[in-house]
Amino acid sequence: MAGGGSLTVAPVTVAAVLRVGAAIALLATPATFALRDYGPGVEAPSSWERIWHRPQYVQLAEDEIAYDALARHIVSGEGFLVDRGWMIARPGEPTAYGGAAYPLFLAAVYAVSGSGYPVVLLIQIALSVLAVAGCGYLGRQVAGAAAGQVAAWTAALHPGLVLAPSLLLTEALSVPLILGIVLSATLWLRTRRVSHALLLGVAVGLGGLVRSPLAFIGVTAAVAALVAALRGAPRLTLRSALPHVLAVLLGAAVVVAPWAGRNWVQYQHLVPFDTKSGPGLYQFNHPGQPIGWGAQEVAPDPPVRPLPGLNEAAAAAHYRELALRYAGNEPLRFTANSAIRAVRFWWPVPRRIGSPILWPGVLAYGVLSLLALIGVWLLLRSPGSAGPRWPLAAALLAGWLLAALSAVGLRHRLTLEPLLVLAASVAAVHIARAWVERTSTRLAP
Repeated sequence: MAGGGSLTVAPVTVAAVLRVGAAIALLATPATFALRDYGPGVEAPSSWERIWHRPQYVQLAEDEIAYDALARHIVSGEGFLVDRGWMIARPGEPTAYGGAAYPLFLAAVYAVSGSGYPVVLLIQIALSVLAVAGCGYLGRQVAGAAAGQVAAWTAALHPGLVLAPSLLLTEALSVPLILGIVLSATLWLRTRRVSHALLLGVAVGLGGLVRSPLAFIGVTAAVAALVAALRGAPRLTLRSALPHVLAVLLGAAVVVAPWAGRNWVQYQHLVPFDTKSGPGLYQFNHPGQPIGWGAQEVAPDPPVRPLPGLNEAAAAAHYRELALRYAGNEPLRFTANSAIRAVRFWWPVPRRIGSPILWPGVLAYGVLSLLALIGVWLLLRSPGSAGPRWPLAAALLAGWLLAALSAVGLRHRLTLEPLLVLAASVAAVHIARAWVERTSTRLAP
């Protein structure tokens, strides 16, 4: 960002070039992407066919296979079906495990383009570049033009954010949406309009339909914005805040209602977003889980499966109950593992990182995490500008809490990377300014 609020072209352009380059590299040599378990797949009749219908010919990662299958079934009119099963989803049965938004997004692109995989990549790259611009804009709103510039450049160069739009994963939508949620909260704080509160609710609902944790993060950001409005100037009273709160709830409800209604008919359970939370919580919080730093480097073998006599939603509720029971029965073990995951969140790379060429990336993540920690502290200790800063800090801390309760790692942290970039940018600018002031004082006669 520059003075006057116009978008800086340079980081956005660099972001687009890097993301297109990553997509081309993925299409040419998929095995070079160490974060995914690509295999040889099925031989294609031509190179163009292999590129245009790539998921049919390249053995993708498990989640990508499932999202591709969901989208193809939706296009064919069969609904949300998976072919191979997916955690607690039985093969060939309707599922809500993957949420609604990303499968629908893929299905819409497939329907228009004839299942054109490159078209998906181009749209996801465009969304990722838009997120870079959003980082720059939000950084300027939170901490000034310099922070906006640093945030835009950091988001443009961030390795995980460069790779994300090249994969058939929900992060392609969750990355721009988490910024949209925080931006909506700060917009409402600035204007105090009911229409902007409604927009915030829509953003929270859409986020939850992509990944259910985004709903919790969004609600936390909305509450932080409300608290800032109740404390700030012009101060909002509880009575005058009521229409805004109702507008947020209405916006989210309108977005979520069709999917929740479908799930009620299908499962006779209230499932507003997805059925991941129960299995995901139990997968990382179950009796016999080892305690230790190394034990959290990779996900344990999933102790979850479809349960006889229970539909998918009932099975998800059952596993959630098991996880809560484990936390109550073994509070010390649960607390120890959660604390380890909370620390590992800030250092997501495994100890065995493979080739030495990956060390620059490891170092980059370490520097970003350290600056982000400092940035969170700065965001929370600045009451004079609490308005735009509190929703950002609250959303980041909510995401951190969820990570501590379940999984940590490069991909599991990816949705939160834009917020980490923003916090790190706040810290970098603060440190640079402090250094300049200190140097100037020393050099003054």
